[in-house]
Amino acid sequence: MLLLSHVFTGAIIGEKIANPWLIGLLAFGSHFLLDWIPHWSYDVPGKMDAREFLKIVPDILPTIVIYLVFLFSFPQLWFNITLGVGLAILPDFLTLTRYFPFLNKIFNKFNRWHGRIQVHDYKILGMTTQIVYIGILIIILKSL
Repeated sequence: MLLLSHVFTGAIIGEKIANPWLIGLLAFGSHFLLDWIPHWSYDVPGKMDAREFLKIVPDILPTIVIYLVFLFSFPQLWFNITLGVGLAILPDFLTLTRYFPFLNKIFNKFNRWHGRIQVHDYKILGMTTQIVYIGILIIILKSL
């Protein structure tokens, strides 16, 4: 899944739930549930240069905007929202440990498992499932 889907989910969890332990459990767990939905996502390159970074900007910018919208809409819940977002995207950030040999040894098994549970799909179909998912979240939010 793109970071956008994970961040949106984590922000909603943080906004709707008061218990930080439950937020952590649900946000972290939501990451793996979303990765089981057929989706498309970009590969993190072996070497990050300016050109590769520009390829991921279309995911990063809306992700930051969603996070900021939640923070400005619910400033009193900044901690819960940040906790939900942070733990919802943590598994993807742990994959970056492969760039650091010592950390790679610690997280290698986790990262291999995380890679195996991904259900990738063709770009158009995989992006469509994420758009539909986000649309469903928006509809649910409007009805609450």
